[in-house]
Amino acid sequence: MVSRMHQRILERMLIIMERCNAKGFVYGMVTETKKPMIGASDSLRTWWKRQAMFHQAGPAHIDQYYKDNLVNSNVSQDSETKSTTELLMELSDSTLGSIMSLLMQHCDPPQRKFPFVNGVPPPWWPTTREDWWGQTGISRDEGPPPFRKPHGLRKKWKVAVTVGIIKSMSPNFSAPYNLTEQSHHLRLRMNAKERKFWTLALVAEAKQYCREHPDLPVDEAIAFVETYGGGGSSTSGR
Repeated sequence: MVSRMHQRILERMLIIMERCNAKGFVYGMVTETKKPMIGASDSLRTWWKRQAMFHQAGPAHIDQYYKDNLVNSNVSQDSETKSTTELLMELSDSTLGSIMSLLMQHCDPPQRKFPFVNGVPPPWWPTTREDWWGQTGISRDEGPPPFRKPHGLRKKWKVAVTVGIIKSMSPNFSAPYNLTEQSHHLRLRMNAKERKFWTLALVAEAKQYCREHPDLPVDEAIAFVETYGGGGSSTSGR
């Protein structure tokens, strides 16, 4: 359907040019799946493709718009009412798997030093004995998340492991945020809503870290909250 509409737009623009004696036209559209669709008259086609480069710049500008206008506008309110686990559950199963796959290799130690075939998980892999395990909503009787590749885990296990990964990187909450922002694969996969909830989850975790560690240096966590959380609420219990 989109391709048919694309063709109809092109035809209408050519008709308008002819009837109005216009010298040139350009148009650009980014679909829901982030696919750019462009068109231009012969007189502007080279400029539109090689200099304006809407097909490359357009999707990035749209992502930035939604990041600025959707994420930061409501981040404080939402992070006050939802836990990290609840916010991560808002992500699709496939997006969670991609985030896990990316972050696991940047943990200390990285997952690659603990091959899945050996069945021995790294120290940051949850065991259910963690103080924070209760927030997952998973009974300890179910045991820890199976040590498998992300695509082989149920969504609830993906969420639990992702929480463990984020906590292992604390208080540097900018690390998981920047890694996902720099990932070409995730930039294409995550829509504006998922970017919002991923940021919300990291902000919520940073706030919790500040509350739970009042006697430790929390400058990095506070800076992250102030940058991405709108500074609308306190980051500590003091």
